[in-house]
Amino acid sequence: MSLKEKAKHWFLALLIRTKRIKYVAFSANELNEMLADNLPETFPLSVPGSSGELIVESAELSMPKDANRIDASLFCAMHIKVVSNPIYRAHLVISASGEPYYLPDESVVRMQHAQVLGVHLVKDEYALLKDTRSIIEQLTPSPFRGLLSTTFKTTLNLLSAGTYQEMSDYLSIYLTGSKQRIVDFHKPEIEKIITEMAESGDLECAMDPEILEEKLFAQYGKEVKVENGELHFIFHSKP
Repeated sequence: MSLKEKAKHWFLALLIRTKRIKYVAFSANELNEMLADNLPETFPLSVPGSSGELIVESAELSMPKDANRIDASLFCAMHIKVVSNPIYRAHLVISASGEPYYLPDESVVRMQHAQVLGVHLVKDEYALLKDTRSIIEQLTPSPFRGLLSTTFKTTLNLLSAGTYQEMSDYLSIYLTGSKQRIVDFHKPEIEKIITEMAESGDLECAMDPEILEEKLFAQYGKEVKVENGELHFIFHSKP
């Protein structure tokens, strides 16, 4: 830190301690820049006898003028594979909301009381839905089971009877040809993933010691609150 920067830090710290500066306001764009370092983030999806993942690729935060709330629009990718074969791929836009709070010991802003407001399928060229009829036929016991590929036989041997039926039932959903039905099936788990992500720290904004305002808040900050569409980093609580 240069002599000029040290003087500025000392002067601002003095203004904070004497309550001449009571808060610093951050815009949604500034919060989005702070959040960008945390993404993308990948989470596993539960798929009977198969594998799936939800990738939160990017997030855009916004704040209302009349509520202590941060709204988030998450752009995500959803992938489902059966025996290493992709059978589903889609982009999702997930709307979430929560109340910001500050953890002084960790110098981070997180969300609490988070909730998912919507999970929306994006209709674009990225989307993929494969017919699973041939896979279901291979799951059905028959005299020709010996003709199955080695990989597929290995997978079947690892499945219990219950999981075997669950996998068959799950793959049957794909026969409808509806991409939305796949999203609807996984929606409860997706909502749980996003809620836990928001509250656990995956969407947190950490104070950067290289940025003077953030460094000062890490030293003297008390709480955060959304006011007039900005996030106020408060040094002295209002009486």
